[in-house]
Amino acid sequence: MNKVIVIISVFFLFSCTRVDDKLVWQLNTDDTHITIAVVNNHPVIYELINPKNGWNWTPRPSEVPLLNRVSIGGMAITPIWKFQGANVDSIDGYTVTLRFTSSKPKLELKSNWRARKGCGPVEHWMTVENKTGGNITYNCADIISSNLTTKADSTITLWRFDRCEVGLPGFGVNKNALWPNTMIVSMVNSGFDQPSFVRSDAMLPFLIMDVASTHGLYIGYGWDFGMFVTIADSSMRTITNKFNLANANPVEFVEENGKILNIPYTFYGTYMGDTDDGSNKMKKWFWNYRMTKTIKENSNEPLVEFHAPFYDEAGWVTYLKNHPLKSWGVDLIKMDIAWTNPGPFSNWGNETSYTKTWNPWPTKWPNGMTFGKIAHANNLKAALYMNGTYQNVDLATTAGRSAEKQALLERFDEGWYDYWRSDFHSEAPNDYLSHEGLLEVLDFMIANRPGFRWENCSGGGSKKSFDLAERMTFITTDDFGTALSLRWAFYGNSYVFNPVQLTTGIAINGIYTYQVKDTSLAYDKYIFRTSMLGASMIVTEPNELDDQEEAVGREIWNLYQTKQRAILRGGDVYHILPFPDGMNMDGMQFFNTDINKGSILLFKPSEKAPDSKVIKLKGLDRKTTYTLTFQDRKGQNTNKTGAELMDKGIEIKGMTGKLASEIIWIN
Repeated sequence: MNKVIVIISVFFLFSCTRVDDKLVWQLNTDDTHITIAVVNNHPVIYELINPKNGWNWTPRPSEVPLLNRVSIGGMAITPIWKFQGANVDSIDGYTVTLRFTSSKPKLELKSNWRARKGCGPVEHWMTVENKTGGNITYNCADIISSNLTTKADSTITLWRFDRCEVGLPGFGVNKNALWPNTMIVSMVNSGFDQPSFVRSDAMLPFLIMDVASTHGLYIGYGWDFGMFVTIADSSMRTITNKFNLANANPVEFVEENGKILNIPYTFYGTYMGDTDDGSNKMKKWFWNYRMTKTIKENSNEPLVEFHAPFYDEAGWVTYLKNHPLKSWGVDLIKMDIAWTNPGPFSNWGNETSYTKTWNPWPTKWPNGMTFGKIAHANNLKAALYMNGTYQNVDLATTAGRSAEKQALLERFDEGWYDYWRSDFHSEAPNDYLSHEGLLEVLDFMIANRPGFRWENCSGGGSKKSFDLAERMTFITTDDFGTALSLRWAFYGNSYVFNPVQLTTGIAINGIYTYQVKDTSLAYDKYIFRTSMLGASMIVTEPNELDDQEEAVGREIWNLYQTKQRAILRGGDVYHILPFPDGMNMDGMQFFNTDINKGSILLFKPSEKAPDSKVIKLKGLDRKTTYTLTFQDRKGQNTNKTGAELMDKGIEIKGMTGKLASEIIWIN
């Protein structure tokens, strides 16, 4: 059982052989080799190997849990699973499907494993089909996606990531050195009744087990709510990670005969290097195979988004007549909730019948909802805020899903919007059928309206998960609106999600009373450059841009469209400086090996911090010579080898005063 299986060829995605008289399947990516078998009518991970160093994370086979309890007529039943055979196909990578059946109750379970070409993890997902002829009840606590026991070659550090959607930074990144016989519980909550910094259930569904920044293992969980539990044994090297659908209050739900339960998928990946290296391998895989199709296939996405302080027809017509946003570099205009109620944005909480029915306030829109037509007449796209669900329908029900689809279809076909910006309770918190309903609605719109896009704003960035990232164009990263709070949230979120899906929504001129307006040029550059970290977006509530802000905006939007966006599309992210603390210099490095270009964005939020700093870069080819071009401090332009930049670094000088910033282009 402990013998090592010889991998036939690293060029193949798979092989099939026998070990200990058992038929096993080997699934291989560039980074991760997994060997699975069926033992005692259960799938078993025989090996989880990093092909670069040969370390096997599962020296003892780890059993994959199958659904072990259901209820029929109020009676709990344990299915007895029997293996019925395997199917292999190579249509989309290499997929092994192991089929199991239960006679009492009558169910069919499929355990699916897939490896795809290139870097990244091996994926696993399960389905259970109800063949009982009647209703069946599932308990969330019984829906287990993974229960993997691994062994490291040295002490590990467990990395977890806060959602950081609103208010304060929390920890951003949680680094836990595991102690003997310890347990760490991480909750993933799809609700947003409180901001993440006062909650213990606002984690992202992804973890990394890092071994001294030399190599490691990561696991991802593809659902919007659940929990993962990490347990270390007395040696602190044998670690069990369990991912399941349970939450603080596990609930039951009923599925009809013939319906298929989709157990949330997981993925497993190994890497060499540090957590940036592991994270980037995962994000590259996601970009290659799971990224929202419209983003992947359109090189001009994500679009530059602009939110001006208007909620009425006359305001938008006049503003766009005097401000040619398209020529400035803006692609998409957005309108928040106040189009459905009277008064200014500050009245947003006064829900009206128009808010519930997603209809325009009559005096603001005397000609009906013409926002989309106004945008299109100015060669722009339109993002329209439609919060909650249409008429508060329940997406757990067929009727609710149908009503939601119809409402979205009608408004899209009438030209109201291109991007549906959802918010608040777009689904019931921690509810399987409701979340399934949201996914069904999104899949329907994506399949039936090619121009449809989804802007995931729910709860100011609360709903961050891999299954939603496969469908959204971008998500609200942070809802606080300041440059620093955005960088707080971006720091941890960028380990998990591609930057092109993380909006960098900055309130340029004081949307919140606690944000003090600074009229300096340095301030405007600092703000707008922060928006270049991800999917670029600027909020101008409650005032229009002044001349200086407009000039800086036009410069930054041009740089984003001509340089930064291409770097971010499938590029790597490096956390070259510590978590932003509001005092010392912080910043990020991006590099895209497909085009051999990169960028460094630096920010010094306080004049008390030093004016110079040596920064070591990452992810470069040691023998290649790179040209570094400073956007402002051009006297520091230089040519250096990758080895010099990574080993010795480069000294950044002249970051004087408060709110200093710089962009350095890498070619």
